[in-house]
Amino acid sequence: MPHEFDTEELKIAARTIIRRTMAVQGVDFVMLSQRLRLLGQDESNKNLSNRINRGCFSATFMLHCLSALGTTCIEIPGPLTVVSDEA
Repeated sequence: MPHEFDTEELKIAARTIIRRTMAVQGVDFVMLSQRLRLLGQDESNKNLSNRINRGCFSATFMLHCLSALGTTCIEIPGPLTVVSDEA
């Protein structure tokens, strides 16, 4: 039987990856918005903040953000917990 990851934990991991990358590069939401605009993605800094803080966004959105941040490699924060229905 396949294992499932806890959805909330994955949301936390996704937003952590973006936030950590932004922090390392000293990029705030205004700067990220400007960088995304150069890539053809029109996102206000307020909208970016809301989406990233919720952690609920598509892989496409995440890759756009990471690309705008110049990321070529990401580290998955972990360990992620596998939820099993086997008792």
